[in-house]
Amino acid sequence: MKCTDILLYEFLSGSLRPSEAEKTASHLEQCRECRERFKIMLALDGPRKPAVRKKSNRYLPAGRNLRLAAAALLLAAVLSILYSQFPTDYSSPVSRTLATSEPYPLVMLETRNSSGANISRGLHFYREGNYREAFAELEKHEENHDALFFSAISLYMLDEPVKASEKLKRLAAISEKWAPAADWYRAQSLLKLGETAEAVIVLKKISETESQYKEKALAQLKKLGEQ
Repeated sequence: MKCTDILLYEFLSGSLRPSEAEKTASHLEQCRECRERFKIMLALDGPRKPAVRKKSNRYLPAGRNLRLAAAALLLAAVLSILYSQFPTDYSSPVSRTLATSEPYPLVMLETRNSSGANISRGLHFYREGNYREAFAELEKHEENHDALFFSAISLYMLDEPVKASEKLKRLAAISEKWAPAADWYRAQSLLKLGETAEAVIVLKKISETESQYKEKALAQLKKLGEQ
């Protein structure tokens, strides 16, 4: 099962078929990125009992009843384990609401004339706001720093802060040109994840520079009570 195939909301609400619930639970055990997404969903939704779809009074074979019960128990167990592992920052929604919803403007790249023909298709999708297709194209060329940056921002706009943060951290370490923007959007990714303490570290780093994000970083730090 691929990350793009799983239905986390349906899994959380208990509306998946037993076989699908079992596959989703198995995927969550193996995929850290999806576990992080699921933790955020749980934190936003609050602890809840897994809902099991109501069935009509018609006769159900015993085997199906057993599978349904097993899937419900499996879901309850996964919810219990994941919820117990929440970091403290997940209990406060404040940091998540501070994260920007604005994508990086593509015009900044175009004025540098640095895109290169090999990533033009991905940048076209990015310009159109089609971030899923943009990521699919740009991730093929992440040896190019421009492609790596816009690949990460596409993930950020697709609400994939874990993957976005990893790429942005790597880019900030290897590209002087993209470091300020990469740090800013990494801080935003951390805020989305509720990882406030680490976000504050990155924001303070930005606030000590003369980059275009200095004032924005100071404003966020003030809202977080760090100024």
